[in-house]
Amino acid sequence: MGSSYYTNPLIFLVDIIFSIYIMMIMLRTVLQWARADFYNPLSQLLVTVTDPALKPLQRIIPASSRIDTAAVVLMLLLQMFSLFLIGNLRGSGVGPFALLIVSFAELISLLLNVFLFSILIQVVLSWINPGAHNPATSLIYSITE
Repeated sequence: MGSSYYTNPLIFLVDIIFSIYIMMIMLRTVLQWARADFYNPLSQLLVTVTDPALKPLQRIIPASSRIDTAAVVLMLLLQMFSLFLIGNLRGSGVGPFALLIVSFAELISLLLNVFLFSILIQVVLSWINPGAHNPATSLIYSITE
């Protein structure tokens, strides 16, 4: 397709849509791993949004001890598909092994960013209003403890 007037906004749109959904699945996986409260409204939102894609995979792929293997596989597949689409929109194809390696690296980077920003948000919240309680702060405390 090459670099045309409509390609850059389309690449941006594909990247944003896939990134947001992968982030939601990552947050759900981290919250499951941290054994956070799933009656929290934000946890319920994540479960509601990610269940349609995860339920069919969870029937096929069993979960390991504390990590939802189906969620990890789904994140990897979505990241690979996103990179494949963006590569094709730019006009540069990438091999499947390179897609797998880059997707895995992107997911590790995202996981580290989730922990980093959770810690930073917890530090800022402890300075601003240490005794405040809302659904987001309880989830952040669950992730960082």
